[in-house]
Amino acid sequence: MNNYLAKYAILGYNNFEKNITRVAKGECAMGYLVFIFALGMLAAEAYIGKNNEKEQELGEEQFS
Repeated sequence: MNNYLAKYAILGYNNFEKNITRVAKGECAMGYLVFIFALGMLAAEAYIGKNNEKEQELGEEQFS
């Protein structure tokens, strides 16, 4: 999942860099939106992963 999102984030960023004037006009905004969305998903996934690790540690402490 991470590789898939990272690939689209890179594609979106490259699209934004190459076509910055077209993005400003709104013609090419989709690549930039995908870039922002993919970064948000990666950040959310990392946050959820950290919470899961904390919960597992707490669970182990309770049962030990």
